[in-house]
Amino acid sequence: MSLLSSSASALCELYDLVVAEPDLPGMSGYALCSWYKQACRDQPCAPVDFVLLSSSIDAEACAAFEVDLPLSKPLSAGCFAHAIRLWLAPAVSDGEVGGGRTAGEAAP
Repeated sequence: MSLLSSSASALCELYDLVVAEPDLPGMSGYALCSWYKQACRDQPCAPVDFVLLSSSIDAEACAAFEVDLPLSKPLSAGCFAHAIRLWLAPAVSDGEVGGGRTAGEAAP
């Protein structure tokens, strides 16, 4: 985890949105989300929205690991783009990135 810890501050400054799957080699997408959000809290940087793509959404795991927007696969590029636009729209109008909703909460 030292490599992850040393790169946390750089990652938090680079990204506004992270998209992952639950089944990643070496670390689950859920664990990545939890680690990334904690790293952003530990660093002086803005929170990062986390999108999880899965063929079977586990709402309890999404809430426990702080996933902001779980999306079911398969989905078309148009549906993905639409969901991300809806997610980011409230924050963009406020001048910030991120929808500010919790896992499982629907976009407006």
